Amino acid sequence: MFRWVCRGVLLLCLLLAPRAAIAAGVQPDDFTMRGIAVGATEKEMLAAFGTPDFDREYTRWGVSLKTYTFPGGFEVTLDRRTLSVAEMKTTNHDYTARLGIRYGATSYYIQKIYGQAKRQKIDGLAYYVYENPAASHTRLLLEADFDDGSLRSFCITSLPLTAEEADAWQTATGEDDATDGESLQNVLAGQAEIDTSALPAPPEVKLGGLEP
Repeated sequence: MFRWVCRGVLLLCLLLAPRAAIAAGVQPDDFTMRGIAVGATEKEMLAAFGTPDFDREYTRWGVSLKTYTFPGGFEVTLDRRTLSVAEMKTTNHDYTARLGIRYGATSYYIQKIYGQAKRQKIDGLAYYVYENPAASHTRLLLEADFDDGSLRSFCITSLPLTAEEADAWQTATGEDDATDGESLQNVLAGQAEIDTSALPAPPEVKLGGLEP
């Protein structure tokens, strides 16, 4: 009798194991890259990523940013207001996340590890989007191939993804970078005495910034 009970318990564990893996979903470590999380200082980030190839300053959705580009297809973006990490992205084919998730991982395996998610279209690309359960407004964006849903890139970000989120960001932080970069035309247009009809259209700002 005892032997049959043991076999029953073992069988139940085997049946429940895959379900438990799916139910586990995202973990706090999934929102780090090379040991760095959103909110880390510039010094901490550079110690982990090394010497950058170059950096550039710009605005996205009215937020002032500074992006460092590192060898191997890594980019880290700082919020220029706080000089803390706001976004990390990589297209490196050898970069491996938890449980072997890496470039080319299938849609099935992605969702087995991180949980079920519908692909969302952002800036013309498809992403699986997961929120950090331990830190609100921090998300993991896994770029998916349009055809088979396989993994193409990782992005960990706390930056707004839409105009509505950008408005909420500026309200929460008390920041308004409307005079920076691509927003200058809108500021000038509000001054009736200045003719802005000849100003060129502002460039379209894309998520991240890695060149294909």
